Amino acid sequence: MVPNARLVLFVAQGPVNPGPETINYQGCHGWTFTIYMEVKRMKKFRNIFMVLALALVLVFAAKGLGAYADGEGGESTPANEEGTTATSGSSISGTPTFNTNEAVLEVAVNGTDKLYYQVVKDENAIAKIKAANWIPAVKVGDVYKIDLSAYTKAVVVAFTFDATEEKAASAGKATVGIPDAKLKVKVNFESTVVVDPNALGYTASAESGCRLADIVAIEGGSDALTYQYRRSSGEAWKDDKDANKADLYATYSMLRASNGTLYVRAYTTETPGLATKEVKVKVPKGAAAPKIKIDYKKGVVKFPKSVEIVASVSGGDATKYYYAGATGLTQTKSEDKADVPVDKLVEGMTPVDGKVSFTVRTMATSKKYASFFATVEFAVPAAAPTGITAKVSDDGKKVVLTGLTANVSYEYEKTAGKWTAIKNNEIKGVTAGTELKIRIAPVTTKGSEAFGSAAATVTVAAATSGSGTSSGSGASSESGETTPTEAPADPEG
Repeated sequence: MVPNARLVLFVAQGPVNPGPETINYQGCHGWTFTIYMEVKRMKKFRNIFMVLALALVLVFAAKGLGAYADGEGGESTPANEEGTTATSGSSISGTPTFNTNEAVLEVAVNGTDKLYYQVVKDENAIAKIKAANWIPAVKVGDVYKIDLSAYTKAVVVAFTFDATEEKAASAGKATVGIPDAKLKVKVNFESTVVVDPNALGYTASAESGCRLADIVAIEGGSDALTYQYRRSSGEAWKDDKDANKADLYATYSMLRASNGTLYVRAYTTETPGLATKEVKVKVPKGAAAPKIKIDYKKGVVKFPKSVEIVASVSGGDATKYYYAGATGLTQTKSEDKADVPVDKLVEGMTPVDGKVSFTVRTMATSKKYASFFATVEFAVPAAAPTGITAKVSDDGKKVVLTGLTANVSYEYEKTAGKWTAIKNNEIKGVTAGTELKIRIAPVTTKGSEAFGSAAATVTVAAATSGSGTSSGSGASSESGETTPTEAPADPEG
């Protein structure tokens, strides 16, 4: 110690001033810790003693504050001062409701007292509630709203009207659940929901709408869950329910058109519930429609692999799919390509203004959507020509045809499946009694394409027998009368 110096400690309520070298510390509840030092000699050490004295003051102050915190220093002040004590018999009205879309718990109150809340992990945690943790709820209109968007697990919300309350929740509690589900969503590429405006049934699909189960496969869920959807992170969530079927159909159509993303989540209505973590799935755009080639010269329609056809087939369902085969259309699913003779293809179809039309698409697989639709339209082959006669010339070197329309090209079948143009109304190398198949030739000029007509059968008359006239009855007469065969449907229906 320094000679001729002494420290003096006063503890009293109110300030004291025992000397010029004094430190006063105003403590809690008016108590003053006063230290002063008398230095009779060696004043150059005064600063050192002042520092030591200040340290001693802080030690006493800490002890005093500790006694206050333990309740020894008088009444405590709660963390939330506004409306800390209930002044009337306020109570929660009804059952709190949870707005899943906003992740907000809505609480109605009877009375004027301010509502406080704490979010705890379970009901057992209510017994550990501290007064300092009460949070004043925000009132919006007639209800208090508590934002729970930050929580990803089930919680219990405790309520009170007295912010000094501890280890209890006198105003009640609400359990906010969350489904114990980890969702996985996959696109249902084989969905029957039609989104192409060129497809038959498009209007009906738009009106009837769809549900999530119609367009995606959801794993990890259950029937107890309510699913929600949206097509962008900025949109509001909508429940997957019948009332929203048209909206979901519109959403799905837009996603299919833009390679968009579908967001899905779920919640339970058994208790006010948080929703599961959202999952998203890419909804790819459908492939382009298949290209159908028409060979007017050969009289066939060429279908590539895996093509489905929607056509108005006699006795069939225009909303079902047909498949191309060498003998026409069938409802037996086939992924093979096929060249279908036009006369077989149009069997059962009803021409309109001499034309038939149908839609086609590439069928779906488990990994790929069906393509968009394309419409195929063409004029049906014309009826077989009539009134044609054939007679061997007097010199026996050729067959002369009569009854052919001017400026119209004709062909005859020289061998099976091989058609040869008729020039100058004459055919060489044919003898009397031969049955000729004659048709109007196909047109391949772009913009004026047409199939060859149905064929008429003409019997060649001998030079001395006179010529006959084709009647269209399909039977040959002794006079060389010719008849058409394989006539297609009447263009006028």
